Amino acid sequence: MRLRKCALIPILLVVLLAAGAAFSLWYRNRPSVRARRLVAELRETAVAAPTTQPASRFTNWLVKLGLMKPRGDRDQIIARLAAIGAPAVPLLIVVLKDEGASLSEQTDAIDALEAIGELAVPPLIRATHALPAPWMAACAIETIERRDGTALPHILHALDGNDDEVRCGAAYAVIYIYRAAKPAAPGLIRALNDDNRVLRHRAACALSRVDTPAAGRLAVPALVDALHTDKDPFIRYFAGMAFRDLGSAGEPAIPALVKALDDEDYNVGRQAVLALGELGPAAKHTLPDLLALFEKANSYVREAIVRVLYRWAGDNDQMWDLADRMNERVNENLAQEMTRPAEK
Repeated sequence: MRLRKCALIPILLVVLLAAGAAFSLWYRNRPSVRARRLVAELRETAVAAPTTQPASRFTNWLVKLGLMKPRGDRDQIIARLAAIGAPAVPLLIVVLKDEGASLSEQTDAIDALEAIGELAVPPLIRATHALPAPWMAACAIETIERRDGTALPHILHALDGNDDEVRCGAAYAVIYIYRAAKPAAPGLIRALNDDNRVLRHRAACALSRVDTPAAGRLAVPALVDALHTDKDPFIRYFAGMAFRDLGSAGEPAIPALVKALDDEDYNVGRQAVLALGELGPAAKHTLPDLLALFEKANSYVREAIVRVLYRWAGDNDQMWDLADRMNERVNENLAQEMTRPAEK
């Protein structure tokens, strides 16, 4: 009996070793581990293989598995990944999604995706919605568009689709690509009426990038509607913010902005104040409304009103004096608010 037990020990050891090896293989080949290992190789400084050699099926297979071990200068390795193209994109996207990846690893992944170019744009648009730092993907798309002019068609196609995740990514990309705002305006306007809160938020932000009067006037009715009817104060806030960047195209919205001064969320009212300030002479007739709001607003909104008055003052000494007096009141209120907790 004792001999039988002794004979089982080697078998158990073999089983444990096999299980350990299988676990190790699984752990080392998880997508995040493979991707981070691949991107870490970008910083290797050994002698590189020729970058002009076309990618083979075997090389593509190694990249997919995360087992390729290029050696050499970072720029040369990025060039190799660019030559490989589409098979390298999914692993590089995984790096951007990995919250454990370092900033240098994510930067290397972005540089490689930018080098890959147009093939990386659709995956980047889709991934933007789920990234911890979506601005990195948006900046990569902006670089590809600025360099090659190939990202905009993908953005417009994504906005016209039915996938909310992709539409959110496309709207976010427009925030970083000013030239995309005009052609994307129709799709962004439709997005303002969508049930998806994140999509409405990003669409409002993106519409503020419209820098042509015609496209701006096209966006005004949708932004006014969002400013007045959207139940989410966050969306109303960004709709008001959009008017700060539309310039003269936003002048038809002045009555709507005056109405928004009394929004139940003071942050929305503050954005309406600042938007009226940006409209300059066309909005100066709303001064009585701003003065009335000043008497009942908190210090945060009052500070914005004072900024607008200083902006409008120009050579008007009376308005300068008025702004100075109101600014003194704001400072007094702030001092009282700062000392109040100490008194308690």
